Amino acid sequence: MARLLDYLSVPQWKKDMQRQLLLSIPAIYSYPESISMHLDDVGARLLNQVHEDRAYNSFIEGLTSIIRSRWFDRMWVTLEYIKSKEVLVLSKEYEISKFNADHFVIKIENASAKYVKRMGHGNFMQDVVSHGSGWPRFVSWTMMQS
Repeated sequence: MARLLDYLSVPQWKKDMQRQLLLSIPAIYSYPESISMHLDDVGARLLNQVHEDRAYNSFIEGLTSIIRSRWFDRMWVTLEYIKSKEVLVLSKEYEISKFNADHFVIKIENASAKYVKRMGHGNFMQDVVSHGSGWPRFVSWTMMQS
């Protein structure tokens, strides 16, 4: 299957154009069959570690790399995400995942719940924080599922 990759760049220095483009995001993102969320600072290996729910330490390493991704720094990604029909994950190596983001979030939530049950919430959160991440940052993505 051929894929066309493009992106919407909003020039922050042109306030009128910025305003028009931001107001157009719902229509723009509801049109394509799928979009890619480019986690340009997360490698495919780390994404797969999380998706495949490998050993605990590998899962934590992958999970925290996702949580730290610059993608979550952008304010309007929530709107892009919820208006899209399907969201695929694109790694820093430009590899498109074999899974969509909705499925990925469910896998993350299930694996996290399993580890919280096994290790306790405090220990799990301590491991996430010790890898330089904070769970509240990732919650915005999981809230997009609602």
